[in-house]
Amino acid sequence: MTSFQTLLPDFICDAIAAQGYRPTGILHQLNSYENRVYDVPLEDHTSLVAKFYRPGRWSLDTLIDEHQTLKALQDAEVPVVRPVVLPHNTGFETLG
Repeated sequence: MTSFQTLLPDFICDAIAAQGYRPTGILHQLNSYENRVYDVPLEDHTSLVAKFYRPGRWSLDTLIDEHQTLKALQDAEVPVVRPVVLPHNTGFETLG
């Protein structure tokens, strides 16, 4: 079984809840060529975008560089969506 096959709604909601968020249990899959990306409504009537990278495609250093680049673009007032700093870990976990 590939890792993306374990990426079920309960797993996604549990991963988000583990970061201190309260997902409603509704997931809206967004278009992505090789990753899995979801708009996740939260109980406080906000939402977040959860992105699960295809396993083995990118190194940890590459993902960190991507996030630093997005932060630099935002700091330069370029309209981008910057990754959220997760309160409980770096966000770079592998799927079981």
